[in-house]
Amino acid sequence: MMEGSQRSLDAVQIADFQEQGYLRVGAVFDGEQLTELQSEYDRVFAEARESSQIRNLSSSDGEITTEADEELLQIMQVCERSMLFRRLLYDERVLDIAEDLIGPNLQLFHDQALFKPAHHGGPISWHQDNAYWRCEPANLVSCWITLDDVDVDNGAMQVIPGSHRGA
Repeated sequence: MMEGSQRSLDAVQIADFQEQGYLRVGAVFDGEQLTELQSEYDRVFAEARESSQIRNLSSSDGEITTEADEELLQIMQVCERSMLFRRLLYDERVLDIAEDLIGPNLQLFHDQALFKPAHHGGPISWHQDNAYWRCEPANLVSCWITLDDVDVDNGAMQVIPGSHRGA
């Protein structure tokens, strides 16, 4: 990328991403749009639970049961269940950030939604996403968009800075 050709991020943010392997951007969506996304998210998860088209990543067999001690629910390809989330894939604010980090000609690998319920949300073990995806070359970026405030106490994602450079 040529110097000064950034769309959204500054050179320091891009350098931090390259060094650390992640970048915290902060709020991208305004209150009204965020409220609309939260409502749609709740609708999509309720519908997925009813139809059993959902996985529990905290369960050894991935099944959803009312007996589960912990849940970390996953819906793959949310863009196929919701036009609102499909439009989010084309949101220029998100795309500009991704382009600043990995360059033009972006291509979607997949999208997903995760739900970690209060008081019995389950953990995900440490991992590198591309160990599952197996993309070569591994010139990818994940855009984690939180719809609620998150911190260490309520289960925010954690990363090991620089681990993207490891074996």
